[in-house]
Amino acid sequence: MAAEVGETLGNALRRRAATAPDHPAARLGEQTLSYADLDRDASRVAAALHPDGIVTGDIVAVLADTCLPYLALVAGTARANVVLAPLPVSASASAVAGMLADARPKRVFTDRPDLLRPASRPISWWIFAPTISNAG
Repeated sequence: MAAEVGETLGNALRRRAATAPDHPAARLGEQTLSYADLDRDASRVAAALHPDGIVTGDIVAVLADTCLPYLALVAGTARANVVLAPLPVSASASAVAGMLADARPKRVFTDRPDLLRPASRPISWWIFAPTISNAG
């Protein structure tokens, strides 16, 4: 699928989901994510951000291992016009705390909450898993 000139990621994804909903958007090992599922999950991510006061241009971070839901987070934050700051899961807890202090994200999506504990300021984080849920 080629994107149209000037087309946003969110619009390109919607268009592809409408024309080939069951076509694989991504594969990781034995797992497959269809365009319809990716579009639905990206919409859920985008919709979950705004009621929490996250607006265009705000920063959210992700600290998670490679997984298919990570793509929904990338697409959902793009759809919401929010900046996504990826953090390396290989970093130490103190390094993560420094990165969070520098980036000052409004929300952190993670599957590694153990690396968030020494944060110097209270941060709002969500457990990042096959379904995204509010955890703290």
